[in-house]
Amino acid sequence: MKKLGFIVLAVILVLGTLGVGYAWTAQTININGTAQVAQVQGQFYGGYYSVNPYTVTDSNGINHFVTVSIGTYSTTNDTLNVTISNMYPDCYIPSFNLYTIYNGGTIPLMVASATPTYNTYYFNSISITAPTDSSIMPGNASTTWGKAAVWMVNDNTHVDANGNYGFTVAVNCVAPSN
Repeated sequence: MKKLGFIVLAVILVLGTLGVGYAWTAQTININGTAQVAQVQGQFYGGYYSVNPYTVTDSNGINHFVTVSIGTYSTTNDTLNVTISNMYPDCYIPSFNLYTIYNGGTIPLMVASATPTYNTYYFNSISITAPTDSSIMPGNASTTWGKAAVWMVNDNTHVDANGNYGFTVAVNCVAPSN
């Protein structure tokens, strides 16, 4: 029996020594990671141009020449200035090319919406369509145009002959969903 106790004690000591030796030779290594958030950055793209002029015939059969000038982006290309000259009461300008979008970000984007804001005191409607590209890759521009149509109210008491009437369009760029 003494012999069995000695063998058990010897096995325990050998296993304990192996465990201590393993503990001295074990090493923990670490993985450091960084998650970088993608950037969605739609910008107006293109140069200054004029749609010169639209011939619009009023309800009395008189032709008017309306000019749409598009250009002068802001320094960050997030604002586009548009001037429509020679409008008159009940003037309707049919669909015209308004903007394209450049992807200055790091992931593909698409134009989710283009929403006009205007005063119905001066405008019957302003309709905006967004570029229809399903995905605009970084460093590229949309291959289709965002378009606009503008219709001024038919009311001489609201629309001044030399007035300036503003509108804005919010263009919402998002990453395409998979």
